[in-house]
Formats: sequence, C-alpha cells, structure tokens
Amino acid sequence: MKFASCCVLGLIASPVFGSVYTDPTGDIATGNPNLDLTSVTVWDNGSDLAFTITVDNLDADWGKYMLFIDYQDGGSGDNDNPWSRNVSGLGGMDFFSGMWLDNGYNATAFSYSGGWYENYTTTIDVDWASNSITFSMMDVVTSWMDQGITGFDFEVGTTGGANGDPAIDLIGAEGVQ
Repeated sequence: MKFASCCVLGLIASPVFGSVYTDPTGDIATGNPNLDLTSVTVWDNGSDLAFTITVDNLDADWGKYMLFIDYQDGGSGDNDNPWSRNVSGLGGMDFFSGMWLDNGYNATAFSYSGGWYENYTTTIDVDWASNSITFSMMDVVTSWMDQGITGFDFEVGTTGGANGDPAIDLIGAEGVQ
C-alpha cells in the first residue's frame, strides 16, 4: 500500500495553502458520497498540525474517518489500529485519530508504544458547506521538532461503523500521490 509523505515540519505551508493530496471521485463501491474522499490538505502553523479531509458530499448524519501517521521507527503491526478496522498495509504507524459524525461528532486520538494509548487531544471542525472535516493536533509540530523529527508518512481513510469493517476509501490507495 502506498501512502503520502510530508517533510520538514514547520515548513509544510501556511494554513491558507497547505499540501494537497487528491483522490478520484466515485472510486468506491459503496455509493456513499460521505465516505468518498476527494482530497486531503495537510498544513501546520509551526506548532499545530492539521489535516482537512474533503469528501464528495458530507450530507449524511453518519460517517467514520481515520487518520494514520508514521513519524518514527517502530510502531504498530500490520492491520493493527485502535478501532479494530480491517485496514492492512499500514504497519509501523505511531499515531491514529478517528472521527465520527454519528449523533453529532467527536474524535479519539492514540499513540502507539507497544500498544495503543489514548493520550492525544484532537480537535475537530466540520464544515458542512465545503464537505470537509479538519483534524487538528495541538503542539504536535513543536513536540516532534524538539525530538528531531522532520517528516512523516500518513494515510487517511473512511470506514463503516463496526469492528472488522474495511477501509472504504484511502487517499493513497490509488498510488496518485
């Protein structure tokens, strides 16, 4: 599985510009436009890291969205994430955040150190008009730069609502990045 990479934290881009990764519209078999990724914009402001996920049509009262980040050696095994979703090819992930729209919206965030631990704060902003969801991780860039980390790999996906459900769409699965 191919996933996208970002380098030189603190210099990715401003929130206005960011690095944009695209995904074809209509490339999923389920026919759910709220799960059909069209782009991901990655940006930081020198201290916080954010991912804005855009889907074909966010006009639904449900949806599950996943963010995987690999920023250091080690990490999780393949097909190992705290939501127990059937997403293979992502071994070595160090961070996971999952967001859901069911009955309002919320998110969880985890780091990996021999197991998944919920210990990060992720804020969520849903922009229904532009079909987008922004995951923001406070002070992550500052922390990573203090550790000498200057880049990371990531994958963004959509999924259903039950343990064992597969990824419906992945931003890097088509190899366009």
